[in-house]
Amino acid sequence: MSRYRFAEGTSVPVSRSREELQRVLERAGALEIAFATGAGGRARCAFRLKSSGLLIALEVPPVDALSFEPSNRDARRWEVNLRRYVHADGGRLQGLVDGELRRRWRALLLVVKAKLEAIASGISTFEGEFMAGIVLGNGRTLEAELRPRLRELAESGSVPSLLPSGAAP
Repeated sequence: MSRYRFAEGTSVPVSRSREELQRVLERAGALEIAFATGAGGRARCAFRLKSSGLLIALEVPPVDALSFEPSNRDARRWEVNLRRYVHADGGRLQGLVDGELRRRWRALLLVVKAKLEAIASGISTFEGEFMAGIVLGNGRTLEAELRPRLRELAESGSVPSLLPSGAAP
């Protein structure tokens, strides 16, 4: 089974994806749109929409954790090539990293467009689509605050069944 990766091999520059994301957010009524980038491909998009401050993080993992596998069939070839790049040619490896960064920015744009369309179509709500990224008074996102607690609940068995009593899975 092949693994689908949106925008695999895209040549669209990160700057163009970021500009398009800004236009999409502006059309949706977002204010105070800001982008920040850091070392290793880390990026953040912050904006205010419907009186909520939102933060969307985009991170490219370290090079040794990146997976350049367009399909399981090609996995071995990509693994061998990645090792060769790591040990022999930093320039080609940087090309792979840059390509993954371009792909992830395109994917981020797609996700934001889909969320906004779901809201506009009445399929979902603003809160349902963007709740995880809402910035709290302490500067952390709701996801960052709740994730450890959700993990604790799941591990303790305290999470209720989603099926009615007696229903077979």
